[in-house]
Amino acid sequence: MDDPAREAAKAECLDCAFWGGIRGAALGLTVSAPLTYAAHVRFKTIRRLTVSAKTALVVSPFFLGFFLNSELELHRCVLRQRGIH
Repeated sequence: MDDPAREAAKAECLDCAFWGGIRGAALGLTVSAPLTYAAHVRFKTIRRLTVSAKTALVVSPFFLGFFLNSELELHRCVLRQRGIH
């Protein structure tokens, strides 16, 4: 089994990664939803898209923000714990 200090460090990094992902997801959704709506109002080609396609326009940046920020925060945490960053 791992020692308690290592488990605490792992838990800290997972927590940082989770909340970093949440921040990225919120940012992605905050940007993509209004832009998709504005494009829907402005461009006829966007209005012709299916509901699935419009949903993808909103949800894709949400997932990108979550996973990218989660990985970046995890990396920062590991570097910080090793004294590199």
